[in-house]
Amino acid sequence: MTRFHSYLDYLYDTNWTPERHWRKVYKSDGTMREFIVFIMIPLLVTPYKILVYNSQYGYSHSKFMGKIADVLVDAGHNVSSLIPIVNTGSVDVTTKSSKIYVPQSSATAELMKKYDAELDVFSINSLNPIGSILLGMYFSSTFGSQCRAVLEETQLIEKLRDEEYDVMITENVDVCGTALTELIKPKTFILTSSSMIVGSQFEEFGIPTAMSYNPEPYISPMNVHSMWDRLLNIYANILVRHSFGSIRTAVDALFKEKFGQTFPSVLEISANSAYVFVNSEPLIDFAAPTMSKVIHIGGIGAQEPKSLDEDWKDILSKREKTVLLSFGSVTQSSKLKMPIKLSIIETVKSFPHVTFIWKYEEEDDFTMEIASKIDNLHLTKWMPQVDLLAHPNLSLFITHGGMGSTQET
Repeated sequence: MTRFHSYLDYLYDTNWTPERHWRKVYKSDGTMREFIVFIMIPLLVTPYKILVYNSQYGYSHSKFMGKIADVLVDAGHNVSSLIPIVNTGSVDVTTKSSKIYVPQSSATAELMKKYDAELDVFSINSLNPIGSILLGMYFSSTFGSQCRAVLEETQLIEKLRDEEYDVMITENVDVCGTALTELIKPKTFILTSSSMIVGSQFEEFGIPTAMSYNPEPYISPMNVHSMWDRLLNIYANILVRHSFGSIRTAVDALFKEKFGQTFPSVLEISANSAYVFVNSEPLIDFAAPTMSKVIHIGGIGAQEPKSLDEDWKDILSKREKTVLLSFGSVTQSSKLKMPIKLSIIETVKSFPHVTFIWKYEEEDDFTMEIASKIDNLHLTKWMPQVDLLAHPNLSLFITHGGMGSTQET
């Protein structure tokens, strides 16, 4: 306390003069040095105010953004998550940040219902231009519709701007968040990609493409070597850009409609990002040019496996081997055509000594009349995937190859 009182005496010295000041500075007992450290501590521990734009449309994407928010909260920062609900069947995942929801608009709900009935992702050939057009229509209409709902929340946007955030973080898939940075005016902003960098993101992030040897996602199993491979890669690049470029066109048009033709494009705004967080692991990714602003944080959403509850333990202990079948949160098994479902059933029946756990999202006629009668098949709408993968009886994981599932494996 004596030393602390000496600091207060220094602050409230009414007889201060430059000579007295420098005599105190050069006192040999080190009091002044300690005082300087003491008054600088608040400057060193001041948290940042951060806004995370976490569009709720797919579990793995929301999980990635939610994990970023939670990690920043753990680091002591003041984090809020702005969550426009595109898909009510998904969840926002973040458990530690403050949440600000923008409810799904009636127009978005109608579009989701329409595409849920019409868009069959399992039958789309990735190299068929019709599939690219359908995906582009899906992204641009649903994301664009909910983006319009966000812009109608004018009081919310004004309140967010008044918060004077230090940082805003937004994923560059639903690019409404990217354009919103111009309205919310954070001191700086960071873009993210919950998978690899694709399509228009190369230009937006300022990263050179390498199509002569780096395959596009639609042909990622192929090694690009021959002239034909490279021509096919260019074609795949055009399709990818259309699939994910339509939403950019829609958002650009929406913001120019609302705020005038001089409003900057998503491309122009993205070029000013401070960093880009990418959910990929360089050791298993294709080699490609990059930049210092690109930070790979692959696996940030992965969790330490926990012990399974008794119900799951009973399921995995029924047989020596267990197979897990899951196509993620976007490509749902319940949307498979009946012949494919029946072929899976026949495969399961041909391995009676193996337990199959199948992520199936609906309780329909197929589950009640066919799947429920198979002794070694267990259907579940959701499961603790990380915990199951760590169990010694889990012998095989059949997955759609999503970034989250790949890294958890």
